[in-house]
Amino acid sequence: MTKVGLVILHFNKPDLTGACLESVKQLEVKNFKLEVVIVNNNPLEEIDFLKKRFPEFIFLEVKENLGFTGGNNFGLNRVLKDKVDFVYNGGNIEFKNACFDYSTHEKDDKKIILNEFNCVFEKGTKNAVVGYSGTGKSTLFNLIVNNILI
Repeated sequence: MTKVGLVILHFNKPDLTGACLESVKQLEVKNFKLEVVIVNNNPLEEIDFLKKRFPEFIFLEVKENLGFTGGNNFGLNRVLKDKVDFVYNGGNIEFKNACFDYSTHEKDDKKIILNEFNCVFEKGTKNAVVGYSGTGKSTLFNLIVNNILI
């Protein structure tokens, strides 16, 4: 079974991290195993309560703040060590000027997630998508695995 790795960087916002993890926990994944790695990028902050609340996820501690890129790379190294991969066997996955929003019934109430997004995930490669909370990583992932039908 294909394993997909998801790295989440935590720093000083346990309420946001908890909400994010709860959202990930609610994902209905089929045909693959999701391995979630949370990097606590603040060695002075204790997050045992999150570890107890989400025992199904992997929590990593750092000895010093590695910054945004360093923290994500730290988590990615763990994911790759565990031989987690995301391989689409049908060819490349390509987004050309993709746009996606979460619309409500209110005509002016739109939350634009992807706006003229361009990206190619080449067949047989391993890819990482990193970004700040709310920038569309989960939406992109859900579009790729058809959890969101368009």
